[in-house]
This record gives sequence, structure tokens and C-alpha cells, in this order.
Amino acid sequence: MPFGVLLIVGGVLVHGALNREPAAEAAPKQKTATFEPPPRPARPNLGKTPLTYNSDYWLQIAQQTRLKIELISTRRIPALVIEPNLAITSIEAADALIADQQVRQLTREHQELASAESASEALASGDGEPRESGPAENSETAPAEAESPQPSSPAAPSSTEEPEPHRLLSVDTELGIALFELDQAFDEPFALISPVSLPPGSFVAAVSVEPDQRLRITPGHLVSTEQTMRSEQDLESFVVSFDDEGAPPASAIVDLDGNLVGLALNSPGGSRLLAAPAVYRLVERLKEQPPCHSIEVAAVPLALTKLLRLREGIFVEKVRQDSFLPEPSIKAGDIILRWGGERVENTEQFYEFYEGQPPGSLARYSVLRGRRRIAGATRLPASDCRPLGEPRLSFPRLGVLLHWTGPATTGATDSMPGWSVDAVVEGSPAALGGLLSGDAIVAINGSGLVERTAARPLESFEEQVRPLVLTVQRDDRLKLVPVSAEGQTTP
Repeated sequence: MPFGVLLIVGGVLVHGALNREPAAEAAPKQKTATFEPPPRPARPNLGKTPLTYNSDYWLQIAQQTRLKIELISTRRIPALVIEPNLAITSIEAADALIADQQVRQLTREHQELASAESASEALASGDGEPRESGPAENSETAPAEAESPQPSSPAAPSSTEEPEPHRLLSVDTELGIALFELDQAFDEPFALISPVSLPPGSFVAAVSVEPDQRLRITPGHLVSTEQTMRSEQDLESFVVSFDDEGAPPASAIVDLDGNLVGLALNSPGGSRLLAAPAVYRLVERLKEQPPCHSIEVAAVPLALTKLLRLREGIFVEKVRQDSFLPEPSIKAGDIILRWGGERVENTEQFYEFYEGQPPGSLARYSVLRGRRRIAGATRLPASDCRPLGEPRLSFPRLGVLLHWTGPATTGATDSMPGWSVDAVVEGSPAALGGLLSGDAIVAINGSGLVERTAARPLESFEEQVRPLVLTVQRDDRLKLVPVSAEGQTTP
């Protein structure tokens, strides 16, 4: 009996082995579990892919960031677009923009002088009718008599002149920051994120643009953040792992999503990191900051207007000396008749004109000083009444824009103080003599220069066109640049 049972069971097993079929449901389940794709992450895990530091991901973020960076002035200083028509950057951009304006003004004045002199020579020689000169035949930067009580504004910008693409709104000279208004609004300005919302170790990068428009990308990570409470405001600071030495004056610190974590400033005065919330608050403060008036005025007493036979004008009560470098050309006691080419009839109108001009712009005026009518110009200080930009001197006839420096730092063994050449007008006597932008004038007519009297030989050339021999320092060498009235040089 047991042997029969075993025989039956063995037969069943043998039959099953010979006629085995695959399990219909097991295979599909196993296949689904094996080939199901993992969910795609929203962004790469940089902790497991270190090569992305210098590959596609940061490059893509930088290319998106580039669309939110505007280049300011001919020096192409990057500025971060915080609002559709507002950008913030280093105060170096303000100085560069002012220098551009001064160079354009210098070029116009040189051309006007050349045109006027050409007309005078044509009249003297009797060769024909003189050519029409430019709208301003005399430099307005020097005092001049005016016969008419209502002089025209000869130096007003031409209507055909292209408008500035960037307008300096305000600066914080203590932080070294400038706020610009853009003539074209950006659709997508930076999205700001607080660094304290990111955990330490988060990946970030500094993104900026070089003057040749190449992207500069410096990746790293967030080392630490700090948040404190002072004066009911959150003060946020952060530290990053990289030192972006040699970077452009301004860089955007962005996270993996391209959000602005902060602003990095690099300037000769040192480097600085500002957290994004601090940048936002700074922009709001600069927008709402009431202008400081470096020139304070009052109405002219009625008795004085009758005595001087004035139909308009306001009296200058005070000029802040520390707001202007080297010194203000307008003085307390002057009666302002015109400002920026417009007649000035009352104090409210003057302050409207004053506040309507951006810091660093050249404000042209006509004043009554004593019994003389004087035309001139002054460069407006920053909105906090501090001097703005490097003080420069313009010499239109010579064709140069200069600023005073201490001993030259070009590598020469015996460096000397002198004039640093910011710009040279093409075709001017200085240019024809061989002077170059970036040169340092360390002697004139063989004599070394002292700051107090250094401008006198150049002023003599402007007034009497006396030939000059300039000793200039270029790189690590000294060179002689002879300059004459006609731009002729000696062999």
C-alpha cells in the first residue's frame, strides 16, 4: 500500500516536470519591477557629480543670469538688474559714466574752438566766408563777460545727441554703491532669496561679465550665514568658499535655481558681500532718499531786483565747500540767472532743476557776481552731498582730460607726482604730439610739478597757445612729447 502511494506521487511529479509551463503572472511583475525608470530629479545632485562645477549646469545658470546684467559706461562695468528699470553696481560705474560725459564734452569744446579759430583765420586772410562755428565759441568753464541780460545757452546739448542709456540716480559713497535707471525695462529682473534660508554647504556661484562680454563663473558653496536683529531690521550676512579676486567690480551670487543670494563688490577700496535682502532695502532707501542740496538759495529782495534791474534770479546763500572737488565754481553771494539753460525765476524752480539733474552731471549756469555776468559750469555732487567721481580738469584747446595723482605706480624706479591722462581728443595738439591716454605727465618744459601750480603751464597754452614739452611716464620709461599750437612736433 505505501509503495503504491509513492508510485502515484512519483508519477505525478514526473508528469509535471515533463509538462511544465511558465507562470503567466510572475514574468510581467518581475519585468515591471526591473525596468521601471527612477524619478528624474529637478536638478543634478552636485554632491555626486563634481564635474558639473565646470560644465553644462553652471554654464546654463550663468547664461540665464547674463540676461539680468547690464553693462555701464565705455568701461563696461556690470550692474545687476533688481527691478525692471533699475540696476545696482559699484560706485566705480558712476565715476566711469561721469568720465564718459566729460570726454564727450571735451570733444565738443575742442571742435568748437577749432571751428572758431578756423573761421577767424579765414576772415583774417580774406580767403572767403568763414565757416559756421558750433553753438559755443567760448568755453563756459571760464568766467566771461556777457552783454545781454538774457544770454542764450550756447553749451546746451544738441537735440540730435543720443540720450544716455543709463542715468545715475543715487549713490551710497560709504558703501561704494551706485543705483542706475535704465532706458529699457527688463522683463525678468533677479529673483531675490535670503542666504539664511539656504543650509550651509549649499552650492552657489559668482557670475559676472568681463569688459569683453565673456562670462565669468566662480562656483563654490555657502560656508555660513548669520541673522541678527538691529533697529527692527534683519541684518543678514553670509560667507562663501571662494575668493573671487580680480573679478569685475560687481558679481551676482546665485544659487542652483539662478536666484540672487547676494551681491559681491570688488573695488580698489576692498571687497564686500551684501545679502540679497540688504540689497533690496538699499535700493528702496536710495530711491526714496531725499536729495541733499549742496547749493542753498533764497529769493532776491525786491529792493535789490529794482536796483540791479533784474527780472529773474535767486540769491545763493550757501555753498557746501566739501561737496565739490577741487572747489565749487559757483560762490555764495552769486545771483543765479540761468541753470541748465533755463531761466530761474524762484527758489522752487531752481530746486526742481537741481534735483532733475543726475549726480555727476555738468550743470551750466549764468550768474551775476557783483556787477559782472558770468557763465560757468559745475559738476553736481552725489545725492548725499559728497563729492562724486575723480576730480578732473579739462583743457579743450590742448585736447586732454586730466586728474592729479601722487607718485606714479607704473613700476619706474624714480616715480614722480603728476597729471594722469584720462582722455586725448583725436586730432588735437596733444594727440598729434604723441600723448596717449594712460600716460602720466610728470614734468612740463623740464620742470617738475607741484599740485598747487601744476595747471598753470596748461592754462597758458589754453589762453596764449604757447608751445609745451611734456615729460611723460609710460609703462617703465620716460618720453618727451613736444606740443605746439598747430600740433606740429619737433624731430
